[in-house]
Amino acid sequence: MPLDNPKAPFSLPKLPYDESALDPVVSAKTISFHYHKHHKAYVDNLNKMIVGTPDQVAEKLQRLRNEIGLDGILAELNPGSRIPHAKVMTALRLLCEEVMPKFK
Repeated sequence: MPLDNPKAPFSLPKLPYDESALDPVVSAKTISFHYHKHHKAYVDNLNKMIVGTPDQVAEKLQRLRNEIGLDGILAELNPGSRIPHAKVMTALRLLCEEVMPKFK
């Protein structure tokens, strides 16, 4: 995903409270699962993204196309909603206008 200022690799932010702090309304087990599995999965997937300038993204996609026979992409522009909406819209424009035309 083209970004004007990529900040990968992303890391799981520290939980701002103890996992048992919300007991008895939300159990420590639930918080632990959500944080260490569910939230971590979003962060892990963010780090699997292709980020950079449009030229860098196109080059990486071309390399994948050559190495593994990539014949399409699925663009997940904001997994986990961690990227501000304005940047997502910029990334979508750059993807459509500057990256994908290189594959026609």
